[in-house]
Amino acid sequence: MDPAGGVCCDCREEQQSSTCCRVGLLRRGTRIRRRADDADHISSLPDDLLLQILARVGCARAAAHTGLVSRRWRGLWTRLPELDFHHICPDRLLAALDRVARPAGSVSISIPWYHSLSPAWISSMLRVVALLAPAKLAVDVDADDADDADVVELPCFDRTTSLELSFASSLTLPPVGDFKALESLSLRSCNIDLGTLLSRCSLLRKLHIRGKFDLLTVHSPSLEELHVCAAVQLQHVDIVAPVRELKFHAIDGVRKMHSFSFSGDFTALESLFLGACHTDLGDLLPRCPRLRKLKISYWKLDSLTVHSQSLEELDVYAVPQLVHVDIVVPVLKTLMFDVYRGINKECSFSFSAPQLKDVSWHCPSRSATDRFGVIWHMYSLTLSTLESTGNTQLTDSKKNTCSLMPDIPGHMNFGAADQSFGQEISRIPTRKFTILELDIGTGGHVYGAMVLDLLGLCTFIQNLKVTLHQVNKPCSTNCSCDQPNNWRSQIISLNDLKEVEIEDFNGEEHGVALLKVLLRCAEMLDRVTVKLSRDVPQSCSAHMEFPGILKAHPSVKFSVYRWCGDQVLFN
Repeated sequence: MDPAGGVCCDCREEQQSSTCCRVGLLRRGTRIRRRADDADHISSLPDDLLLQILARVGCARAAAHTGLVSRRWRGLWTRLPELDFHHICPDRLLAALDRVARPAGSVSISIPWYHSLSPAWISSMLRVVALLAPAKLAVDVDADDADDADVVELPCFDRTTSLELSFASSLTLPPVGDFKALESLSLRSCNIDLGTLLSRCSLLRKLHIRGKFDLLTVHSPSLEELHVCAAVQLQHVDIVAPVRELKFHAIDGVRKMHSFSFSGDFTALESLFLGACHTDLGDLLPRCPRLRKLKISYWKLDSLTVHSQSLEELDVYAVPQLVHVDIVVPVLKTLMFDVYRGINKECSFSFSAPQLKDVSWHCPSRSATDRFGVIWHMYSLTLSTLESTGNTQLTDSKKNTCSLMPDIPGHMNFGAADQSFGQEISRIPTRKFTILELDIGTGGHVYGAMVLDLLGLCTFIQNLKVTLHQVNKPCSTNCSCDQPNNWRSQIISLNDLKEVEIEDFNGEEHGVALLKVLLRCAEMLDRVTVKLSRDVPQSCSAHMEFPGILKAHPSVKFSVYRWCGDQVLFN
């Protein structure tokens, strides 16, 4: 211990590194200087204003040390509506709690991990806090490795509305007494008879628990929100409560398969989250007649079935390659679907959501096509109609991206040619995407016919960005990539297209030809931005033909930039 400050060396080091706790850590002999007129204008303020100033310090210890500034401040900290004790020694904490005015407002206690506390000490500390009758209490301490017989005695906080306990120890309740005002309870690593505790919490609405349990029983006539974080293999959950929001997360579920079953009453349930854990959705969802939101994270089964008559929002992140998808949700409005390893080309895929409006779809693709002379692979597809991002700039948008590249010997095989781009896109429940970015590794090949084919599948596009990844050498002279040879005269419906951006454009004839087709088919087009690649010669097709293109389309605003960012001006 530091004999001067009554603080252990570790706590003193923590305090010196903390912005709020440094207040009051003065060197010996330091004096507080006042103004020349010796007037202390701040200390003359009313107590209510001084307490508002102290409340913004955010640290009970720092607030107490303001007494070094003036005697007028001494003791004011004991009346703060929010008291946060952190980086403090256990003995100093008990002495500080004994000075707090009663009843207390919000009390938060966090003792550093290097102070390992016995269950008896924690019990004593909780009894002292209970005498303060706090409105809110949060305790985060480190309990030592005691015998199973050593338990922490939890007093009944009859005035407390919010209680958070975080320490690895068993809890026991007094023979009599209730938590009469408790509305929110959080237990982290605590082991307690949950049935007995809930029976004494008649007003409890929120329950968050994290710990080791294989069976979980929650019966409460008032509970509306239940969050469970399981540290071991949870097997069964029994819930009898009017729960509206239910969240389950398996701590080790990312590495291991974690499945459990449900029983109980779910007639009031509106929101369900399953994180890295699994249950029989076919059994659970029919018992949730009011369910509106379902979020599934780290789904590790290769089959997904969701049937619900009430579901409006569905958010799925699946890890394995899916081989069976069956989704029937008549009133679904929003879908977020992310599959880490994609969808098997032989997947049994069934989707029915006639009222669907907003979609976010991302999955690695296994599709390819050989209809354009060479095999083109689609290896990633991300499309979204969600407007919540507020992002309309093509140069910043990565929400709607289709990544493609030709078949290159020696590179990874992304898919077989028997699954077309059309089959891949047809799985997406809606095609009303207004922004599309094509990320194309050209391999030196002609890509115009392939791009037009994709645009024919997404006719609602308003903003199109084509990012090209060029190679220095062109394809071989006898390459058949410029197929079909009539694509330059092709007509497709692009009635909504208003903006086009092409990046890393090397000015070759077939790239200019693609731009001409877009200008011809998109009558509403009003802006074209072209960013040239680094080594574009003045003799290329772009420099030769752009002046005539600009003259032929006076209503379209053209912006052409060199690789360094300088704008190219055409006469």
